[in-house]
Amino acid sequence: MGNMPHCRFENTVQALDDCFNALNELMDNNGVNEYGEVLSNYEKPNAIRLINMCGEIAEQQGELLEMLDKMREN
Repeated sequence: MGNMPHCRFENTVQALDDCFNALNELMDNNGVNEYGEVLSNYEKPNAIRLINMCGEIAEQQGELLEMLDKMREN
C-alpha cells in the first residue's frame, strides 16, 4: 500500500534516510553490508532506480525549492 497523501513525504524521507545509510555502508565495505551480504538481484535494480531518481530530483532542486517557498501554508 502506498503512502497517504498527508504523510507521504514524512514517511518517504525516513525510508530514504535508511536507504542512504545502507548505500553508504555498501560503499564503505566494498559492496557488502554489515553481514557480508551484497544486494540481491531484486534489490540492485531498485537501488539503481532510486539513485537515478534522486539525481533527477537534485537537478530540479532549485525549481522545487522555489515552488515550495511560494506555497501558502495551510
